[in-house]
Amino acid sequence: MEDLEKRITDLEMKFSYQDHLIEELNEVIVQQQKELQRLKNLWLQFEEVKLKGGLDQGIKNLSEEVPPPHY
Repeated sequence: MEDLEKRITDLEMKFSYQDHLIEELNEVIVQQQKELQRLKNLWLQFEEVKLKGGLDQGIKNLSEEVPPPHY
């Protein structure tokens, strides 16, 4: 009977550890999802600004660029 109690105790400990680990992993997933959403929103804002021509910083298209002087 003692062996059975030890096995049950071991299983309970393993279950408790796994339950705690699942909770920790779930929290990591939640945080990563929030970060992905934040990055997605930033990317969409960037695309919107870019499409409106708001990033014109003097950079020309390749077809408009003059070759460097060493050519």
